[in-house]
Amino acid sequence: MQEACFDHVGVFTYSPQDGTPAATMAEQVPEKVKRLRRAKLMRAQERISLEKSRALVGRELTVLVDDQEFLRAPALRQAQGERDGGTGLFVARSYRDAPEVDGLVICAGEARPGDMPRVRITEALAHDLVAELVTAPAAAP
Repeated sequence: MQEACFDHVGVFTYSPQDGTPAATMAEQVPEKVKRLRRAKLMRAQERISLEKSRALVGRELTVLVDDQEFLRAPALRQAQGERDGGTGLFVARSYRDAPEVDGLVICAGEARPGDMPRVRITEALAHDLVAELVTAPAAAP
């Protein structure tokens, strides 16, 4: 992970799968060890992801709007609403983000799902980016 420096990584603990040689091995790794290893890898990746995301602050990106409401982190939504004077928020994805598994771009402004506006990155979080609308959204074809 330190060498590859991926933007995003998913880490899962091993679970035995029927019919595989590993499922029948006598010495299985204890669940506690699996959880500790996963946590260690995720902490390492969060540092890498945050560093890569911080390099994007100040840059402009074209994003694809997924949703107008941001429900996964109400505290962030409230804080962003206070900073931007209460304008709307929308959730989008950049070229770096796969749906449902990678980070989000949380944007101040108004856009509809399917729009592809230009945004400026204003803040980097461990998994997500915060941005502001730069240009009016272009409707997706």
